[in-house]
Amino acid sequence: MKIKCINHRLLRKIVKVSLTQLAIYIVFSSITMAMPARAQELLETKVNLELVNVSLENSIKEIEKSSQVKFSYNSRALKLNQKVNLSANNESLSSVLGRLLTPFDVSYVQVSNRIVLRKDDKKIVPGTETSSVIDNLIFGDLNVKGSVTNAKGEKLPGVNIAVKGSTRGTSTNSNGEFTLAVPDNKTVLVFSFVGYKAQEAKVGNNTNFNLVLFEDIKALD
Repeated sequence: MKIKCINHRLLRKIVKVSLTQLAIYIVFSSITMAMPARAQELLETKVNLELVNVSLENSIKEIEKSSQVKFSYNSRALKLNQKVNLSANNESLSSVLGRLLTPFDVSYVQVSNRIVLRKDDKKIVPGTETSSVIDNLIFGDLNVKGSVTNAKGEKLPGVNIAVKGSTRGTSTNSNGEFTLAVPDNKTVLVFSFVGYKAQEAKVGNNTNFNLVLFEDIKALD
């Protein structure tokens, strides 16, 4: 009798564990399947517009309004003043972009929920669109890096580093270090952290920053 009770308990435990594992598998499978589906949905967004003798730059803005999709690009790499004539009636975004960009030797790649435009001479192997590669396509080839410490020489994680006048930025990692792609050497970086005085630094010829932030006594009070 005892053996039967033990077997029943053991069987219930095995079934319980199996059902739990099955539930976890189903959840992760649905998440994995949903991600490429959303990516596909973005390019299948329907677009309606009528463009006559409109610059490429304004054409991109009109598509953004029509499709609620955000574009990123390096304005220095694209000839945005070229005129465009384009008509689309309930046409997919991928089709519209193909007709709009191909004549200007411009292609696109989807990164998360945005579309990055690039000249065709900058090839990206499918599946290798890392954030650093995309940053360089958009903002140029100038990378800056460095570390941020306090007056005691202690590394500061979570310091915000922003490109002044834009929404571009990053933050220091757990070791107080950062890497950021910027447009050019005229870029001004703004370093800010709670309880410390914000500082600005022009990139210039310096691509490796070792910055010290000082406590803001007034803010601490």
